[in-house]
Amino acid sequence: RPKPMGRTFYAEGLRAAASCARKDSKHRPVDVVFLSDGEPSDSQDMLNTVQLDLLPTRSRRKELAVHCIGFGTGASAAAGGAVDGRARCKQREEDNDKDVFAFLQQLSAVGEGHFHRASASTTSLRGAFGAVTSTITASRTVSLAKKETKAGDESPENGEKRKKKKKESVEKPKTFELRNVIFDLDEDELGKRDIKANRIFYEFDGSNFHSRSEETQVSIRRNPFTKGGMRHCYGLRDMGLRMRNQEQMVAKMSKWVEEGDVDPLTTVDIYAKQTAVAHYYARNFRHMCRKHAGIDYFLDFVPCYAYRPIQAEDEAELEGFCGEQYVTGEFVKLTSNAGFVNREEYGAHAVIGAAFSHFTFELSKGALLVADIQGV
Repeated sequence: RPKPMGRTFYAEGLRAAASCARKDSKHRPVDVVFLSDGEPSDSQDMLNTVQLDLLPTRSRRKELAVHCIGFGTGASAAAGGAVDGRARCKQREEDNDKDVFAFLQQLSAVGEGHFHRASASTTSLRGAFGAVTSTITASRTVSLAKKETKAGDESPENGEKRKKKKKESVEKPKTFELRNVIFDLDEDELGKRDIKANRIFYEFDGSNFHSRSEETQVSIRRNPFTKGGMRHCYGLRDMGLRMRNQEQMVAKMSKWVEEGDVDPLTTVDIYAKQTAVAHYYARNFRHMCRKHAGIDYFLDFVPCYAYRPIQAEDEAELEGFCGEQYVTGEFVKLTSNAGFVNREEYGAHAVIGAAFSHFTFELSKGALLVADIQGV
């Protein structure tokens, strides 16, 4: 049983959660909700515990996630109430520079869960739990649908031909590192790889894509510091972008062991083009808000570059990847793909995000919808 020790120790609580998960003989889905009001005193032990004690249970149980809620004075800027929206935005910008709850965000990402911050108020905490439960419900619904589909394929009726099973995606084994080392990329620093690559930037004009390419030299950390639903994220430095103040970046590489018929370079291009499309609609959204409502909204997407390696220390590193500018601050989910809108804590921002998604659907005449709005 965990004991209070006077400081913030994450690992002990995580190990207790892992112990509970192992005792479940029915192998039911497990969602760990982890609450904290401060940074861990055992950051490295925390990260090791997640990877060694929690994630290995995925070999028996693929539905285990660690969701995190940061609350208290560190999240006071998120409190609601009759506070001027512009003042709250300014306060959040100041808090973003401090990277509040960075370790909790990393913990939830590595644990494939959801992060939300809240003040100590009942309303704020209710909103945080609402966001987490929305994520859990959506993920379990998708998982259940997959199981039912699989069961149907395994038991064909009326003499129907058995469908070929789709192989389950296998995640590449990776050791994650703490965020405070992701830009240790000096010449004498271990843990990095140097790659010569073509950097491709796409632009979208509403109908067609246009691109420009430039050869550059990049350095990437060997281990990721976090991951998303589809990709691992690494510290990246692009020497060709030094003069544009974009030297510190994040490299995003597929976290899956790719099948032979999947071209990773094509996948990278798709991600970069998706960002170009989102940027095009964001520019139009800002213009229409200014023209018809006289309001200036700053809503945009960081540029996404597609990198095509030319030369590397290891042939295995010639896989394509995306590169985006590293943005400091708290990563906040405003809307999701499952209908969640973060009205409790980021009401004005979330409503704008939802309005933007609707705008993209209308302007494209139903051809597409930009959703899952999140950022700092």
